Amino acid sequence: MKCSENFEQLLFTLNLPSLVNKLIFKMLKIKTVISSIPNLMDVIMLTINKLFLVENRLNPSHFIRFNFTQGNILYMYVNLLGLFYIDFITPLGDSLIPTFVGYTLMFSSMAPLFYCMICSLLGKYSQLPIVSQAAEMTVNSRRLARKLSQ
Repeated sequence: MKCSENFEQLLFTLNLPSLVNKLIFKMLKIKTVISSIPNLMDVIMLTINKLFLVENRLNPSHFIRFNFTQGNILYMYVNLLGLFYIDFITPLGDSLIPTFVGYTLMFSSMAPLFYCMICSLLGKYSQLPIVSQAAEMTVNSRRLARKLSQ
């Protein structure tokens, strides 16, 4: 079960404006199409990674490789938080503490995603302490491997 499915029930309990609710319902329709085929999102991400980053067919810039790698790391982080929520927090019920922990997990997984998206749209490198270092090491190791193979 993916994180978007894990945090859906928390999103519906928030009192959001109608425009945001409409946007969430549109995104849920897209999610149902993608989730109707098992692991489609993982296949798409691995294909993009293989074709454009590992084999370097389009020679993308460092900025694109860095952001894609950082996005993959955050994707794994969000899914881990979602799985933790489903396995350990949901069985505790709907009392105050499980709900509070659920909202904390949801917002702690969404905040880095939105920060990275805004930085990418502005053309800046997002600096998340551990995630950015791991992405930079991965991108630089690919660059070094390419130089050694030439």
